[in-house]
Amino acid sequence: MTTAAATPLLTFDAPTHTYALDGVTVPSVTTVLKEAGYIDFSRIPSEILERARDRGSVVHQALHYLNDGDLDPDSVRDDLRGYVQAGIDFRRTAGFTVYSCELRVCSPTWRVAGTLDLLGRWADDTLTIADYKTGSPADVAADLQLAAYAELVRETYPELADEPIRRVSVRLTKDGAFHVEPYDDDSSTDWSIFLAALTTVTEVRRRKNRRWE
Repeated sequence: MTTAAATPLLTFDAPTHTYALDGVTVPSVTTVLKEAGYIDFSRIPSEILERARDRGSVVHQALHYLNDGDLDPDSVRDDLRGYVQAGIDFRRTAGFTVYSCELRVCSPTWRVAGTLDLLGRWADDTLTIADYKTGSPADVAADLQLAAYAELVRETYPELADEPIRRVSVRLTKDGAFHVEPYDDDSSTDWSIFLAALTTVTEVRRRKNRRWE
């Protein structure tokens, strides 16, 4: 993996899932999409939503251990083995070479940050961002999410700025299958939509903060 350009210090507080640049809190890509309404689980019963969050968190953690070579298969819960096996099979059969996993990236320009699951190269040598999903990618606006990640990668690693970046969601299923969903349209359109959402969220936050000054 190449060396990141000099940027403000990016930190991440796991318990609060909070990013900061040089000590100043910035929103995450996912938070922007939630606050802008592109991700909306308000109609889903809380117990179902909590189970889905737990499933996604545990599966992502197991696959992170896999990427680090530290996964103990016996540690995976029985009800989640299919999802984890799907992630293993994706890595084994998709012809995808991983450069980095759980990669935190940021934009000092736009004051936003995020963590992508996998950055690497597809078999045809195309630079690729792949993100695991244990539910429907459309439910979390994956096309916009990955467009934002692509731009943050380019800003964090300027030497990659001129490379096309493929964006794919890898949906993992309980029965052990995986489905790759590519976003082959012009990513600049998705990035523009995300930027509009970020601008709106930033302005709404600013106005709310002014009320308490």
